[in-house]
Amino acid sequence: MMTEEYDRYEREGGNPYILVFGVDERSFLDWKTESLLLLSWDTFNFTSSTVLLKMESPAHNAAIGAFTRIIDFWVLKQKTNLMSMATMHVRGATRGKKADIAWLPAEPPSGRSHKWPTIAVEIAYSEPRRKLEEDMKFWLNDSNGDVNVALTITIERRGLKITVEKWSLQGQRATPTQKMEIVRHPEPNCPSVTGGISFAYQDAFLRQKSHTETDFVLTAADMQQLGTAEWAVT
Repeated sequence: MMTEEYDRYEREGGNPYILVFGVDERSFLDWKTESLLLLSWDTFNFTSSTVLLKMESPAHNAAIGAFTRIIDFWVLKQKTNLMSMATMHVRGATRGKKADIAWLPAEPPSGRSHKWPTIAVEIAYSEPRRKLEEDMKFWLNDSNGDVNVALTITIERRGLKITVEKWSLQGQRATPTQKMEIVRHPEPNCPSVTGGISFAYQDAFLRQKSHTETDFVLTAADMQQLGTAEWAVT
């Protein structure tokens, strides 16, 4: 079934998700050890016994690779390392989930759990906006504040526009508070990159920065790097 759905998605596009019913937690833990399902599962809801599978596209994978390189380049300039948690299954209040990309300090402070990342990133390509909001709420709310930086990268079909957003909780809702965009074909006399994204060093590394360390700032060159990676596959 999965192979057929992947073939259909690559040919036709459309909704990248498959919802599978009637999977209890024990079956899920056994089931997701299969290589294709290990790569494809997005969310396991253990109250409704459902698994949401996400079919990754070349555009999705290009965004993961490009943004990982952007963060890694920043991390290389710091004194402390961040480790990737992208394939880790995180259990929240009602469901388990993995981020498309995530990081945690290699040496978190004493007493800080390794369960939750400090940075979680979700990539959206054909996903509905509501799904993004639910994912951001999961990372920000279920982690009880352990996830300090929740980001989304939204890619329009054919890569005409790429939007990076930083989210925070506003009451019970996850809301974007920063936004940066790159347009593939801007109008005459209009910039291709607008907006801005940044976050504090402490939010990622869980300690105060030294005088040689820096906060993270997503630059126009970074956005061009992200755009170039997308335009090569869309």
